[in-house]
Amino acid sequence: MVDDHTLRLDIKTPLDQVGDESGPVLARAEADDARSVADRLVDAVRGDGLGVAGPEATRRALEHGQVDELLIDLVVDLDEDVRAAFVRQAVSTGARVEVVEDHTEFRRLGGVGALLRYRHG
Repeated sequence: MVDDHTLRLDIKTPLDQVGDESGPVLARAEADDARSVADRLVDAVRGDGLGVAGPEATRRALEHGQVDELLIDLVVDLDEDVRAAFVRQAVSTGARVEVVEDHTEFRRLGGVGALLRYRHG
């Protein structure tokens, strides 16, 4: 491995070794992406209004079909049935779902939120 995002392997590297060595790189890239999306949500909630945070605001946005991307922190205390309903509703409207871990500001906002396609009324 050269750095956190670059992996150098010989062309003859066995497939199982490729998987073993690429797994951590892919996991870091996914975590970085989730943190970036959470940063955008925090900015949207505080700024332009194209973000909502907290279970109730997220539920309303999902009901109105506003959600472009649903963000959920699995550590936050949220009833599993509610979490599952949010994910089902997001998927049914074509919204993406992102699991966010270890993002302090997002947790302060309730650990659940959404980037919106549009503002409602």
